[in-house]
Amino acid sequence: MRSDNEMSEKTKQKRILLVDDDANVLAVISDLLKSTGYAVYEASDAQEATRVVKEEFIDLALIDLRMPGTDGIDLMLSLKKMKLHLRVIIYSGYPSINTAIDALKKGADNY
Repeated sequence: MRSDNEMSEKTKQKRILLVDDDANVLAVISDLLKSTGYAVYEASDAQEATRVVKEEFIDLALIDLRMPGTDGIDLMLSLKKMKLHLRVIIYSGYPSINTAIDALKKGADNY
């Protein structure tokens, strides 16, 4: 079993982009990820997320499905065109089988 220190050493190099229009959700998830050693970049909309992906090497994007303007799936498609390596997990406070299937079919790594 790995110690907390070993886990932190392994994860601190990983960069996660967290995209959510709800500031409270963004703060809670961001704090959790940071506490486990990840470098976290926060974005509250598609424009911010696009800027971060252009400027930083991101290993994983966690994207809220429902946001004003561009939805999470459309944002995922746009970001993956920019960075083919980008892994994406779509999440939602309003999950459904149909949106999960749609997200996975369109290239999400998980839902």
